[in-house]
Amino acid sequence: MSRYATVLVSDAGAPFAVKDRSGEGWIDQATRAMDIATNQFAGAAQRRALIWDLQQPGRGGAYWGVMTPIARYQLPDAMPCAPEVTKELAGMRTRLNSFSESEQCRLINWGYAVCDAAMRRHVAPSRRRRRVGPARSTPLG
Repeated sequence: MSRYATVLVSDAGAPFAVKDRSGEGWIDQATRAMDIATNQFAGAAQRRALIWDLQQPGRGGAYWGVMTPIARYQLPDAMPCAPEVTKELAGMRTRLNSFSESEQCRLINWGYAVCDAAMRRHVAPSRRRRRVGPARSTPLG
């Protein structure tokens, strides 16, 4: 990453789900607890390192994720996205089965809105925002 002056990172990964496995043996439960802790720590550490790197002199770029509240970018004209809608989208399954048309449109618009906010906050502040995402018939707020 150090070869590039500007880095753009999109994280569409859903949060790591915790499954109830209370009926399994103690070894399985301990292994599962270790997996969860490792996954959460590794992801958070990677994000912190990335953001630190983006803030260094001579570097630029932006990080946006499906779980990032759009208000965090502090843009007065961010695309309207109701927090309860985006929270639901952040928790949406990531399995490789088909999404409904509505799910697809909402995910596309949320990705577009959060990318727009991150880019205008950290990379191209003079850019005008669009009023709606690509799936015009499916607003988020």
